[in-house]
Amino acid sequence: MEKIYHILIVISLLFVVLFFFMGNEKEKEVPIEDNVIVIENEKLQESVVNDSVSILRNNIYTEIKSRFNNVDGRFIGEKNRVVSESQSYMMLIAVLSDDRKTFDKTWNWTKNNLQVRKNDKLFSWLWKNGKVSDTNSATDADQDIAYALYLANKKWGEGLYLDDARKIISDIWKVETKEIKGVRYIGAGNWAVNDASGIIINPSYFAPYQYRVFAQIDPVHDWISLVDSSYKALNHCTSATGLAQDWCKIDNSGKVIKNFKMDKKDNSVYSYDALRVPYRIAMDYYSSNDMRALEYLKKNKIFIEDWGKNKKIFAVYNQKGEHAGKNESLASYGTQLASMSLINKEIAQEILDKKIKTIEFWEKVSFYDLSWIWFGLYFYEENK
Repeated sequence: MEKIYHILIVISLLFVVLFFFMGNEKEKEVPIEDNVIVIENEKLQESVVNDSVSILRNNIYTEIKSRFNNVDGRFIGEKNRVVSESQSYMMLIAVLSDDRKTFDKTWNWTKNNLQVRKNDKLFSWLWKNGKVSDTNSATDADQDIAYALYLANKKWGEGLYLDDARKIISDIWKVETKEIKGVRYIGAGNWAVNDASGIIINPSYFAPYQYRVFAQIDPVHDWISLVDSSYKALNHCTSATGLAQDWCKIDNSGKVIKNFKMDKKDNSVYSYDALRVPYRIAMDYYSSNDMRALEYLKKNKIFIEDWGKNKKIFAVYNQKGEHAGKNESLASYGTQLASMSLINKEIAQEILDKKIKTIEFWEKVSFYDLSWIWFGLYFYEENK
């Protein structure tokens, strides 16, 4: 009986010890994981209000890496997906931040997991559940990745970056451009060029400043002609109110089709795709002083008017210049900061002070928002 009593005591002590360690382990795991995000957000919110543009930009970069970066170089977005666009943004931000470690990690994952198309060096746009889910390419990501590699070569002097860029650039020309009635246009991806009735274009993919660089790296192809055709197509796909539309199409006769439906959506609006146009065109003026860029940005009078009336620029507009709903977009304010830095510095400063550097927009932000705010702040600093 005494032995049984001692055995029961030992078993009880073992349960106490086991419960203690299990309890402690759980207590350490969950709250610390939660608190890291809370602490980072608190620091970012303080930075939004109190810090200089340069420090805020650095803190946004830290937030992007801590919140969205997987340890292997994936930048994970909505629904646990990885898209080539997010990888390209991270490569650009990393090289412009002189962060070679993050750049190399991001590039290596992208190269090994998305650059898997059989007949070219372009990138599958969608990866999820541990594999490529859609092998079609997205031109904006392909361009931005190639441009990031060019910048990396320029900054760190590594020739392999430029070799990789050259292969991508050559295949962008071969796979993602198409000649119609003697004019070569750049499409939205391999799928857009393969459209039997013409070519589908996304005006926010046009990057004339990049094509000028590509012309130096890949002199075999006439990249300067793409600068000209991009401005031509952009102006055709922009309304009298100065608003580019999200998607556009050029048919085989060379006619621009504005009101066409894709995925049963109205693609004639200015919204979360087209909001990137002001930044890309501002970048072309910054790098080339091409007056077509400045003239185009000055046509966007609706933004100046809405800011004057409402101290707001809305996220979605129809082609008449009427805003749809009352939503604003942090990403849009990032691209407008770049544009207004060139055409209206007073509004640029007000956007910075009254929108970007206020807390109300920072409670819930996406990778897309943070990236375009970062790009806008970078442009703003470069054009003081």
